[in-house]
Amino acid sequence: MTLSPGAIAGIVIVCFIALCLVAYGIYYVIKKRREDAEYFDRCAKLFKKYGNRKPEVVAKFPYAEATFVRAPVPGQQFTSRELGRVQEFIDPLRAPMAGDTERTPMASMQTPIDPAAIDPRLYSSIYSQESIQMTPSSTKSPQVYFSIEYDSTFNILKVYIDQARFLKPQHNSNVCNPYCTVALLPERKERQSQIQRRTTDPIFQEHFSFDVPKHQLKDKTVLVKFFDYDQYSRDECFGIVTQKLDEINVERKVDLWKKISFQKGLVEEARERAGDILLRLGYLPSAEKLTVVLLKARSLKEVGPEGDKKPPDPYIRVAVLHDGNLLRKKKTSTKRKTCNPTYNQAINFAVPLDVLPQVELQFHVVHETGYFEN
Repeated sequence: MTLSPGAIAGIVIVCFIALCLVAYGIYYVIKKRREDAEYFDRCAKLFKKYGNRKPEVVAKFPYAEATFVRAPVPGQQFTSRELGRVQEFIDPLRAPMAGDTERTPMASMQTPIDPAAIDPRLYSSIYSQESIQMTPSSTKSPQVYFSIEYDSTFNILKVYIDQARFLKPQHNSNVCNPYCTVALLPERKERQSQIQRRTTDPIFQEHFSFDVPKHQLKDKTVLVKFFDYDQYSRDECFGIVTQKLDEINVERKVDLWKKISFQKGLVEEARERAGDILLRLGYLPSAEKLTVVLLKARSLKEVGPEGDKKPPDPYIRVAVLHDGNLLRKKKTSTKRKTCNPTYNQAINFAVPLDVLPQVELQFHVVHETGYFEN
């Protein structure tokens, strides 16, 4: 009787699996014996160190020759383990013996509290820290910590921006991507820091140096601007900090905490702006098709009388003009009661390739009764 190749292969696989199981069993037994030997060795060392002060307990409880507690802590239950030799038996309910030190009873939930034993100084600092943490950061003024120092040897003014705190997130978001620029007025050349990602308490720790003769220091002013980086639109300005050098002694290092405030021009510019639109443009020459993808808008103005302003119901209207003449106009869907609508809509226009350079696009953000931006 001959076996088929498939049967032979099956027998070989079964034998191989059986050999693997036997080898694993041998390995497990050897490992277990080694662990037990190490455990018994540790117990023997403990017995040699502490001895057995109550041999009568072993006679009373022959089924448990020893009790071993690895890390006794208050409230821990004791476990018994049979060992090959007599170990110390720890009886948690035994009566006190001569030579035992008196233990202080632990406090419990039923024990009344003595008000005279409470030190209020231990809780004053904790309370103040908790009150600070519970105060929302939105109610705190933005501020920056920086230092100014002048090196008279090399005529270099050093400005060190350490950190800023409680920055105001823009566009109803909880975080921002802040960075700062440092300039020395009346010159307008600015030095920019690194962008800090997703934080309202950025840590910059960057140095900025300016070449300034000593006799010109009194006419200089350090200007620090803070911006919120946006990958798809214009960066928003948080505010500015100014420091006149004639008001401080720059011969030695001066550390300053100053509030970040808006310049008057920046506030007026922010009030004049009606918001931003994020869009994409594309043109397909083979089909002579112009595609406008309207993604979203932000920071639209609220509508209504003073004291009763409400979010608008905006939509975006796109108009295509050639030499001042209206060719075509289309609009998106309307989003209800929001100052930051998201559209994600594409609008297509048929525009010949030869007239494409003369084509003008106009975007109107429209509410029921008026415009936000042209």
